[in-house]
Amino acid sequence: MMRPKEMAQAAMEYLIIYGIALFIIIIAVVILYNIFGSPQKNVPDVCTFAGGVTCTDIGIGVNTVATTVSITLLLTNSGTEPILLPSLKVNLNGVNSSSFQCTPRYVKGGGSILCIVNLTVKAVVGQKLSGKFYLSDNDCSFSLSSGTCKNSVSEVHIGTFYATVQQGIQVPSFQISVIPAPVVVTGIITVGKNPLSIAFNPVLPTAYVANLQSYTVSVIDVNTESVVNTIGGQFEPEAVVVNPQGSLLYVDNIGSSSISVINTANNMVVNTISLSATSYNMTLSPSGGLLYATTPYYHTVTAINTITDNIINTITVGSNPIKISFNPVLPVVYVSNLADGTVTVINTITSAPEDTIALGPSSAPYSIVFDSSGSYAYIATTTAISVVKTATNSVVNTIALGCSTSSLILSPHGSPLYVSCTQGNNGIVRVVDPSAMKVTNTIPVGKFPSTMAFNPSGSFLYVSNVGGQNITLIDTVTYQTTDIPIGLYPFALAFNPQGTLAYAAPAGGNSITVVNLAALPTANQRYGALATVTAFGLPFRGATINFSTPDPYFQISPRYVLTNSSGEAFTYVTTPIPGATGTIYANLTTSTSANTVLIYR
Repeated sequence: MMRPKEMAQAAMEYLIIYGIALFIIIIAVVILYNIFGSPQKNVPDVCTFAGGVTCTDIGIGVNTVATTVSITLLLTNSGTEPILLPSLKVNLNGVNSSSFQCTPRYVKGGGSILCIVNLTVKAVVGQKLSGKFYLSDNDCSFSLSSGTCKNSVSEVHIGTFYATVQQGIQVPSFQISVIPAPVVVTGIITVGKNPLSIAFNPVLPTAYVANLQSYTVSVIDVNTESVVNTIGGQFEPEAVVVNPQGSLLYVDNIGSSSISVINTANNMVVNTISLSATSYNMTLSPSGGLLYATTPYYHTVTAINTITDNIINTITVGSNPIKISFNPVLPVVYVSNLADGTVTVINTITSAPEDTIALGPSSAPYSIVFDSSGSYAYIATTTAISVVKTATNSVVNTIALGCSTSSLILSPHGSPLYVSCTQGNNGIVRVVDPSAMKVTNTIPVGKFPSTMAFNPSGSFLYVSNVGGQNITLIDTVTYQTTDIPIGLYPFALAFNPQGTLAYAAPAGGNSITVVNLAALPTANQRYGALATVTAFGLPFRGATINFSTPDPYFQISPRYVLTNSSGEAFTYVTTPIPGATGTIYANLTTSTSANTVLIYR
C-alpha cells in the first residue's frame, strides 16, 4: 500500500507529465491557428443578390496610406431584358455610402456590370467586412435599340456581402484601345494642279491623272508609285478613260471642247476630236467601239466611232444632259437630262433617240445604273430612286429616300444599291434592296458625299466626301466605316485591275493618295484589330466584362466576342500583375452572346 508521501509524489509526477503534454497541445493549437487562420478567416467571400442580377465576383482592398477601402463588384444581368443606368450604394458597418455609377450604362440580358465603390473607412488586411448592396437601375420592358429603352421601370436590387480585406488592391481598370482594320496609305504622289479624274490601264501597270489647271495628264507607274511622264498640250483636261485593250487613252478637254486620243505605248497624242460644245461627261461602250460625250449647254450627245475617231451623230436629247449609262445587254444607252426631268433612250446601233422617259419636271435625274440582266434601270432623282423596266421604258416603282441624292451605284454582286445623300448637314449612304424596293440601312459618312466606287471584289465601298476632306471606307458586310484623310475636295477615285491599290485625288490640291488594299483584312480576318490591354490592380477570376465603346469595331449590335489569334478566350499576353501591359492580335467574330471581354486572374 502506497504511503501518503508516495501518493503525493506520484500525483505531482502525473501533473507534470500531463501538464507538459497539455501545454504542448495548447502551443500546437496556437501555432496551427496562426498558420491557417481563424475559422472566420477561412470562410470564403460571399456575395448574393435576390433576383434580377447575379454576383459574379467581389474584391475588397485597403489602402493603408490613405485609409480608404475600395469595393469592386462584378455582376451579371440575369434577366432577359436590358437594364439602363445601373448605380450602386453600399451599407458598410451600418453606414450608407453615396451612389456610384456602374458601367456600362446599358447592359443586355446576360451582360456584365462593373461597379466600383471607394469608401473612407478604417480596415485592416485579413479583416472580414459585411454589409448590403443596393443596385438601382431602369429595367427596360421593351428595348428600342442599343442604349435606349421604352416603358422602363425603376427598381432596386438588394444584395449582401461578407468578404476579406486584401492588401493594396487598387481599382481594377481594363483599358482596351482598338485600332480598326488596317488601311495603309503607302504614298502621296505629286501630280499637276487640280486633279479631277484617274484611270488605270487594264493591261499596263500605269495610271493616268487629268490635271485641270496644269493643262496636263500625269502618267504614273503604279509599281514605283511615281510620275514617269507628263503629257502636255491639254486644255483644262477634266476626264480620262482607257479603252478595254489598254491601247488608247481618251482625254476630255473642257477648255477646248475637244477629246484627245493618246497612244498609251508612247504617250503621244495621235488624234484630236473636236466637239460642238464643252462636254461634261464621256463614256466608253463595254467593247470600246463607241464613245459618247454629253454637251449640256447645247442639249446634245455626241456619238464617236473609236475605230475611225469620226463623229457618227450629234443627238438632240433633253435639257442639260449629264450622265450616260450603257445597258449591259440591250443596244441602248440612257441619258439623264437634269433640267427637264427626263431620260433619253438612244439606240447604239443607229445612234438615234428611240424613246423619252418622263420622271417629272422637278425630279432632276442624275446617276443611272442597270441590273446585270439589263431588265431594270435605277435612276437617282432629287430625293428618290425611279425604277424603270427597260423592255417598256416605263417607271414601275419609286423608292423614297428622304435625302438629297448625289450618286448611285450597284454592288458587283447585283445587290444592294447604294445612294450617297445629304440629309440636313449630315452625309449618309442609303442601302437599298432592289428586289424589296426599300431602304434597308443608313450609313453615316462624311460631309457632302459624292463619288462612290467599289473595289473589284465588292467587299469595300469608297465614298468621296467633298465637304469632309476625306473618303469613307465602308465594309459591305458589317457596314462599319473608316475615314481616310485625303485633302481638299476629294472627288476622283479609281482602283487598279488587281484590286490591290486605290488612288484618290483631292481636287483642291496637286497630289494622289495611294491606299494599299492588300493591307485590308481578308474575309476570315474582317474584324481584325490590335487590342492593347492594361491591368491595374487585381483582375477578376474568369470574369466577363460587358464592353462597349464608341469605336465602330465594338458595337452593341451586331455583337462580338473578343478572342486571341488562336481562337481562344481573351487572355493576357504578359503576366497580369498590377501595371502590366500586353498586346495581342484579336479577331472579332459575330456571336449571339453578350459583348464580353474575358479577363483572368
